[in-house]
Amino acid sequence: MITKLKHLILINKLEIALISVLVILALILRVWRINEFAIFLSDQAIDSYAVKNIIEGNFTLLGPRASVGNFFNGPAIYYLMLPFYFVMKLDPLAGTYFQIFLQLATIPFIFLLGKRIGTDMTGYLSAVLFAISPLFIYYSKAAFNSYPALFLSVLIIYLMTFEKKKMWHLLIAGFATGVLVQAHYLLYVYA
Repeated sequence: MITKLKHLILINKLEIALISVLVILALILRVWRINEFAIFLSDQAIDSYAVKNIIEGNFTLLGPRASVGNFFNGPAIYYLMLPFYFVMKLDPLAGTYFQIFLQLATIPFIFLLGKRIGTDMTGYLSAVLFAISPLFIYYSKAAFNSYPALFLSVLIIYLMTFEKKKMWHLLIAGFATGVLVQAHYLLYVYA
């Protein structure tokens, strides 16, 4: 079973250690002075209030209002942020920590994807560039509903690169696609 799992993931102990160090470095870069650099604008206030209402039992099927046109995005982002707001007792930074969590979760998938479509060096270089990129560090300072698209897109592409796709690959990719379509109106163009 373990040999089968190692073949499925294509990762060894050294790679796990290196990616773990990279994730820790990325975490430090993203949470350093977060109280001073976090972005909290009206979008984050609206999202925080919506998640607060869900925690209080007022469930919704409407997500954030789109900035263009007169329609609403889906509520999937609210429900994904919910555990962070619940654990952090509605702290306004909970959405930012949600974004940081998604970026940290993206790093191993970027490594695995780079390794699968290129070489080990491609995987390492891709993961390092993402982890230390000033742009992505800046993006981690706010929770906008379009930002989870990066993690979900990398996850979908990774799952679709398996030669022999299993049913769970398709189920996770389908779920991620559903969340993507709900996340932001620009993603309707790609759906």
